[in-house]
Amino acid sequence: MKRLFGFVVAAMIASSVFAGPFSDLGNTLSSLDSSQTAEISGKLPEGRDILPILWKYAFEEQVYTKTVLGFFVVFKSMNPTENVYVFDQAVVFKFGVGLQRQDSRVVVKQNGQTFTVQTKGMSTYNVDSEGNRKTSPVQNPPKSCNANSKNIAGELEKNAKSLSADDYKKWSDEAYYNLLTQTATAATATNKLKAKKWYSTYNMEDQRIKGRILVGNIDESKKQGFAYMVQGIAMEVDVPKDTIVNFYTNNDSFVDAKAGDILEISGVCKEVKFLELPKFCIGSVIVEE
Repeated sequence: MKRLFGFVVAAMIASSVFAGPFSDLGNTLSSLDSSQTAEISGKLPEGRDILPILWKYAFEEQVYTKTVLGFFVVFKSMNPTENVYVFDQAVVFKFGVGLQRQDSRVVVKQNGQTFTVQTKGMSTYNVDSEGNRKTSPVQNPPKSCNANSKNIAGELEKNAKSLSADDYKKWSDEAYYNLLTQTATAATATNKLKAKKWYSTYNMEDQRIKGRILVGNIDESKKQGFAYMVQGIAMEVDVPKDTIVNFYTNNDSFVDAKAGDILEISGVCKEVKFLELPKFCIGSVIVEE
């Protein structure tokens, strides 16, 4: 509840520049220059990193209020070896007699036990009850972007300090042992040694993992104990890249899968094979549901 209340404050600050849902004043606002927005700092306790805290922020189950009706976070780029993460955030909230949606592009960086949050841009527009846009987006001023960054930084810092050791480990496992983070590491590591070091620390083998795959084919399984084998390519943020995934399951719902589908999978990673060239990356994984 406290988390969502923070977003309501940011939303109302952003929307208060309009005399009504969208007035001439709003339409005359120039596009936001991100250089005008501030990097808001926060502190992490010793032994804790920003990615597990971000994962909780993005993926924990939401409890909405009567004012805030929707909250979504989608990672747009991830650099786990340098601890730089970019995500798009959307909040849908009641405004007057209607609904508005606020979209923002956010960059989070960690340096030692300090992290920064910067909202690079933010826009607000009216939506209907189905979430469809009714008006053109209007760019919000730097003041609103900074308020958004301050709310996010405060939430991240609070969770970093208050999470129990068990809860931190839970979010850490989910953050590091998934196909999204694992494939992003190979794509963004500046050299082979950095990638190797990271993968030696966060090797998926024998870990329970999740991820999205672009399906190539589904067939009967030749592995004892499993009825089906789904083969696909792991999605790196929002596009398929280099990692082949062989997913073994007894779940009949996968029978309807077809080439070109994007599916969410979950299971125990039984094998990881790495490629050395042209870059160090995960060549293939075997996952058993």
